[in-house]
Amino acid sequence: GKLTTSWRSQSLVIAPLDRLKREEYRELLKQVGGFDLVVCDEAHRLTARREFLSQKLEKTANYQLFEFLVLDAFQAGLSWSIVLKKRENFRKAFHNFDARKIAKYTEKDVKRLLADAGIVRNRMKIEAAIKNARAFLLVKKEFGSFDKYILQFVNYKPVRNKVRKLSDYQPRTRESDAMSRDMYSRGFRFVGSTICYAFMQAAGLVTDHMVH
Repeated sequence: GKLTTSWRSQSLVIAPLDRLKREEYRELLKQVGGFDLVVCDEAHRLTARREFLSQKLEKTANYQLFEFLVLDAFQAGLSWSIVLKKRENFRKAFHNFDARKIAKYTEKDVKRLLADAGIVRNRMKIEAAIKNARAFLLVKKEFGSFDKYILQFVNYKPVRNKVRKLSDYQPRTRESDAMSRDMYSRGFRFVGSTICYAFMQAAGLVTDHMVH
């Protein structure tokens, strides 16, 4: 299949998934180290649930989404360049964005993170990341995977916007409004509509292409 690289998420997109052979998949995992992998099926739906995909890929896809969620929250009020430059530091500080580990963080971990100059040191955002890890795990338990949960907000296919000028870019949409309301009701924090829209872009649920 054709490989493309998302500038926003720095992730590989593979499409169509149904034509991806086991050997090709294993080779791709070697190339990306098992991380930063977003998988799309024939309809370009974000999914990691196919019979031939390993548990490692399912874990990678879902925890990649959790990474986007955490980084988008930390980016609030800051420039993306600041967060992206600190991305590796965030990974080390937050146990590679393993929600199961982060959900067990205590005040001791909060103090450790607040003392880490390699990340954005904001108590509210750090505490939100911990709460979001717990909410993330509950969503996975209810829906089977986090990608199944978020896909419902775009009717199971990505939204492709054609933008003709910079003023056409939207900071939020009806879809991000709906996602924000639902996530807040489930205990997530720092998931306002604008943050949700940034997350949807990073996860590949929305693409804003400039049309000339």
